[in-house]
This record gives sequence, structure tokens and C-alpha cells, in this order.
Amino acid sequence: MGIKRNIRHFLSTMILIVTMTLLTACGETDEKTKASNHVVSDQGQAKTKTSEPAIGALISDLKSIVNDDDDDYRELDWKELAPESDAEKKLIAKYQPQIDKIPEGSDATPLYDKMIAEFNALPANPKLDGQKIKLPGYVTVLEQNKGLVSEFLLVPYYGACIHVPPPPLNNTLLIKLKKNQRLHMDDIYLPVWVKGIIHTKNTKTDLATAGYLIENAEVKLFENEE
Repeated sequence: MGIKRNIRHFLSTMILIVTMTLLTACGETDEKTKASNHVVSDQGQAKTKTSEPAIGALISDLKSIVNDDDDDYRELDWKELAPESDAEKKLIAKYQPQIDKIPEGSDATPLYDKMIAEFNALPANPKLDGQKIKLPGYVTVLEQNKGLVSEFLLVPYYGACIHVPPPPLNNTLLIKLKKNQRLHMDDIYLPVWVKGIIHTKNTKTDLATAGYLIENAEVKLFENEE
């Protein structure tokens, strides 16, 4: 298989995976997930019994993603985090002619890196700024002290920024927990619900750039139904 065909296939696959993430995350089922209290708070903690997911597992792969909280925080779909546009298609159209001109056997890494950088920099959705939302996702730790996590990135698939590349900034949220809320390092592989006021603000971290910020956030773990 030629290099141009390889690149086109890889880029198409990348766009497809991210698009599927945006369109299918937070899917609903008829069964409800039993929320657990593995988060450290004033009330204490509980032990985790859930196995670690596969690297790259999407939050939408869970059999049940249901939040039972009765409050005025709107449950957000991951697809809402990216503004409605044809930016991805335009990006492919922009680079396709350059991809077609790459000679067989040539190194296409610089072009690939440039395209990925543009894709990852697609903007956040300004309409969400200031909304009270709740969103499920996976945790990538930024700050912890004595095994207790206070700050992390919320992402739509497991292992982002550590084992696999980070998602675009409009699919990355910087989460800063309330002072009385901490997450155990033993539980960071579990999916979580995050609740708070979302802001469209780009923040560079050591692992990735987040397009959203939630401060004074609440976090709750839940067990995926097997």
C-alpha cells in the first residue's frame, strides 16, 4: 500500500474516530447506572471494585450512562462541546491536495503533524459559557497530593494525554474540584460525572490545552453495568 493511500486512510480514520466520539458520547440506555461515592468528601469514602478500561475506550462505550441527580444542572452531550460547523471537512479539503502530491516513499510526518495541530486547535463552543452542566468522562490527572486528586482533565476516552494522543481542545475540560472534594488516585481509571459551571477558556497544561474550564466542580464516580 502506497504512502499517500496510507496517509489518507489514517487521516480519515482519525477524523472518523473523533467524529464518532462527538456524535455518540453520552448515549442513553434503558438501564440506570448505580452511582458510587468513591470521591473523598466530608462524608468519607468507599472502595472501588471496577476493572480498568481498555486504552482509548470511549465514554460512549459504557452500557449505561445515567445521572440520577435531581437538580438544575443540564446533562451535556460531548457533541455540544464542538460548535456546529464543517470545519473538519474543510480541514481535510485543505490538506488533501498536499497529501496527493507526496511522492511514494517520502516522509509525510511534517504535513501530518501540521494537520493534526490545526485539527486539535478547533475552537470551543461559546454558547456553553456560563451554563450549569454535568458531563461524564474519563480522568487525566494534573495535580494530586498524598494520593488525592484536586485537578484533572476531563476527556471522552480513557488514557488520553498519557497512553494515546489528547483530544482536540474543544473536547478537553480543565476541572478544578471544590476544596471538600478529592478523587482517589486508586480510582482515576473510573468514569466520572463532573458537575459545575462551564466556561469557554483556553488553558495550557503540562499534558494538553483545554478549551473549557470548570472551577469549584463536583465529581462523582459511577460503576459501568457489565
